[in-house]
Amino acid sequence: MTHIYSDSEFKNIKEGLYNLSLVKTDRNGSRYFEGVQKCWKCGGHQRFDVWSHVSDGVCFACNGSGVNPVKVKVMNDEYYQKVEEKRIAKQEAKLAERKAHASELNVEFFAREGFNKDGKAWLVVKTGFVEKSFTEEILAKGAKKYSFNIYIFSESNADYDCIEVDAKDCCSADMYGVYYDIDFRFMNQLLANIQEKERQAKAEKSFYFGTVGDKVELELTFKKVFWYDTQFGSMSIYIFEDADGHQFKWNTSSGFGTNLEEGDIVKIKGTIKEHSEYNGIKQTVLTRCKLVD
Repeated sequence: MTHIYSDSEFKNIKEGLYNLSLVKTDRNGSRYFEGVQKCWKCGGHQRFDVWSHVSDGVCFACNGSGVNPVKVKVMNDEYYQKVEEKRIAKQEAKLAERKAHASELNVEFFAREGFNKDGKAWLVVKTGFVEKSFTEEILAKGAKKYSFNIYIFSESNADYDCIEVDAKDCCSADMYGVYYDIDFRFMNQLLANIQEKERQAKAEKSFYFGTVGDKVELELTFKKVFWYDTQFGSMSIYIFEDADGHQFKWNTSSGFGTNLEEGDIVKIKGTIKEHSEYNGIKQTVLTRCKLVD
């Protein structure tokens, strides 16, 4: 890469930045130099003390020399101004051409990403685990899959709870107004908002089950399991729900000795250890749990 300056700019360059030799002067009075510049990464210091544990902190950009090879072109002010005007005119022409084709390029983007020709889309957002059968079903109905949790229809579909969005709100565009990608931050925030609404709704409807100390036999739906390590070994937290929406938790180091799949219906014997809350959701904590055949 060649660094280009006008005479005025070159005279104001900080001393010590370059060490150059004149190579030639062309008919426009432009001078061409070759040499070295102070390393752009280490600033000429050759190494980094903070990275002394990696190759003794030697700067990888200059291999410890403190400089990088460089080429410099210096033009007289009048000629530099003409060149700059041509560059700006060329850039503006390119911008105008890009803008002129923005509409057709955006239509291609909309079709590729699942929007309609007007840049509208209808999203189906799922939280938690999404079963393979659901994905196969919604794709068969014409949706495009954005992620594990989000599906895109080009028109509203009465079979699902759809969220209408506009490309200008949920897609990234370049300086020419041409869309090039769906904004993952918008999608992640959308998913987070829905998860929070579901959590609040669930928290408002949650209630404790039974009385502490009660021995119970329950038919529950297995929701998920978490693992974590302690100084005493690995622990598991099982989460269940009953048909009325009560949430149950069992913290154990042994487990059931069998693998459960999300959604499995199981019968459990246990004792109510305590009533607690997690993220505002009331949980009934069980202990000494066993599966009932």
